[in-house]
Amino acid sequence: MTATEKIDAYIHQTNDWRGDLIREFRKLVHQTLPDITEEYKWNSPVFTYHGKMICSPGAFKNHVGINFFDGALLDDSEGLFNVLGLCEGADF
Repeated sequence: MTATEKIDAYIHQTNDWRGDLIREFRKLVHQTLPDITEEYKWNSPVFTYHGKMICSPGAFKNHVGINFFDGALLDDSEGLFNVLGLCEGADF
């Protein structure tokens, strides 16, 4: 099974608002960086660009989290991210 197929299955198994949100996030990622690569690591979708991990959405019981690798380098003037070392995440 390819990474894209695994991500499709991941979204399908979270067949509620969480899957809808991850599906929309995936679409936005591909619109923003058309040559992004989809990978499947740690049982989650991971988007990489030229071999560098960019972000990873994850469905949890009551929320969807999006981790941005090297996220501490992102401008967060709205204070949306939760800081975890060099990674930052946002919960929805």
